[in-house]
Amino acid sequence: MATVKAKPAAGPNPRRHLSPETRARMSAAHKGRPLSPEHRAKIAAAHKGRPLSPEHRAKLAAAHKGRTYSPEARARMSAARKGRPGHPCSPETRAKISAALKGRSGP
Repeated sequence: MATVKAKPAAGPNPRRHLSPETRARMSAAHKGRPLSPEHRAKIAAAHKGRPLSPEHRAKLAAAHKGRTYSPEARARMSAARKGRPGHPCSPETRAKISAALKGRSGP
């Protein structure tokens, strides 16, 4: 019975161990290379929701402590928050909520 030779793996040999010098050259070749917007989006999505360590949170808090924003930046932040939860409802919205809750037994 004839034996079938295994096909060689495509690309570089996965079992080959690279020397530290080769790895350093490969690393240097990729340093400073700009990432595509798609790649950046994938990296951002991978880090989204990742919990931060208490040390990291403390460093972020220290970096932002005492920071002041320009009036223009404050106006942009205020405009971005309009309509989000936490702002007072308009009288029309309050009337709708009141009508919907009328007749319900509450705690």
